[in-house]
Amino acid sequence: MGSTANVTTDRRIAYIIFNSIPPYAYEANNILALPNGMPYRARFRRAWHPDIKAPSEIENRDTLLVLRNWDTAQLVPLRRVRTGKVQRVGKIYYINYVLGDIVEYDSAEATRTQQVQDFNDKIALELKGYANTPKSNLDKLVFLAPDLAASIADSQPPVDKIERESDNWGKVVDLLESFDVFLDVDFIKIIGMANNAGKSSKLVFAEGTVRYQLKNDSTYTLEVFQRSNTRKTGDSSVSTRSITIGGEPDAVRIIKGNFAITGKYDRFEFRFRTSIRQRSRDTELPIDVTRTGSTLIVPTVTVPIRIETSSRHLVVQIAAAVTFVAAVFALLFSDSWFPQQVDLAQRISILALILSAPEARELVRDVLSRLNLNRPEG
Repeated sequence: MGSTANVTTDRRIAYIIFNSIPPYAYEANNILALPNGMPYRARFRRAWHPDIKAPSEIENRDTLLVLRNWDTAQLVPLRRVRTGKVQRVGKIYYINYVLGDIVEYDSAEATRTQQVQDFNDKIALELKGYANTPKSNLDKLVFLAPDLAASIADSQPPVDKIERESDNWGKVVDLLESFDVFLDVDFIKIIGMANNAGKSSKLVFAEGTVRYQLKNDSTYTLEVFQRSNTRKTGDSSVSTRSITIGGEPDAVRIIKGNFAITGKYDRFEFRFRTSIRQRSRDTELPIDVTRTGSTLIVPTVTVPIRIETSSRHLVVQIAAAVTFVAAVFALLFSDSWFPQQVDLAQRISILALILSAPEARELVRDVLSRLNLNRPEG
């Protein structure tokens, strides 16, 4: 029997700290906006993780994303993630990860503030030897350590899962309001997506990423929360701005895709209809906040979706393909097949070709694309 005396379990998690300096600070909105399971990535110069000698040390680890206030050096835990592939390209590490739960702070503001302070006191010991001073670089941004945020929790969290996720997002946004870089910045949160019957869309793994699974020729509503950090009291108005969603015109038709943002917080319901001609399509819904006369550049929040046609539509495509082939032969051999009604047979064949061509073409295109994807490389 082999000895297991040297086998140890590394229970440390990874920490990824990023500074609240443009443009990286604004990615906090994207990180907080997307649902659990969505992929995201970070990139760091090799110098910022002096204790990590190889990418494998931080691959496939439970990880805590932490935002560092550049002006005060305070560290605020944002969200738990799970790292995947880490790629080293020269001096840069590209860290891919999957989004997990937003950190669940207490609902009481005073308790929440103390939770952040307690975390900073603990992590200071892990950063010993690296100066963490305001408006200066912290030279250790990626490292392994025990879970120092394990004690952060809400004493009275909402029972409903969706409400709990939204509540956690709101509490983190409250904490970020103290960051000067986020003054007058709009935070958004994807709440969910549902069809006209109110059935929520599922998240599925497709083409290397998690996407909302949608049916073709169906209308959907995308629900989004919005918070704008103005720091104003007694006045909830904001400067002129709007929030919009888009999409590839041959995949989605936007029904209601633009809203004016008129206050510090709101809830929007975007509506669109799926419209593809192939069996399935992976695409995205970009969400942007645009401002009149502003130079602030905040990254687009991208919602990945997969649109799939129903089995009934596949039957229609097959029938169209059969009709198309039959019409071609009828047109070619009309003289011998219909000697008494050649002209009528040709007219009917041409009409059948015209009507069946679009669906038949998409079926052939879809089959060819699948054959190409399954072709071995070499």
